[in-house]
Amino acid sequence: MARLELEREDNAELIEVEIPTELYRKLALVEGESLVVRPKKMQVFIKPPEPAAEMLPKPT
Repeated sequence: MARLELEREDNAELIEVEIPTELYRKLALVEGESLVVRPKKMQVFIKPPEPAAEMLPKPT
């Protein structure tokens, strides 16, 4: 498997992508070129919200 790190054009967020090594070689990708991607299996990791200040325990 080849692991790629792609940058979205709309908001510059990074997307981590894994593709078969054979496909990676066939595509002959060059850094900086534009790609169109369509996820087959997508995993999204959401950062849990931070507790509001008033909900934090008060120091004793």
